[in-house]
Amino acid sequence: MVKKLLLFVVVVLGFAAHAAAQNRPVSGTVTDSQGAPVIGAAVVIQGTTVGIATDANGKFTLSTPPAGL
Repeated sequence: MVKKLLLFVVVVLGFAAHAAAQNRPVSGTVTDSQGAPVIGAAVVIQGTTVGIATDANGKFTLSTPPAGL
């Protein structure tokens, strides 16, 4: 019984750690003060080297790194 409980706890903690380490998509549109799209604007996640440039419509999509990386 104790072995089954211990196995259950290990499996649950493993799933929790895996779920917390998932990348999350971030997307949006960069516009200027008149609302026109900004082409080629650099979008960078603060504190990382993860970034991308906006497309011809000012849109971007990137994946955030897991917390703590």
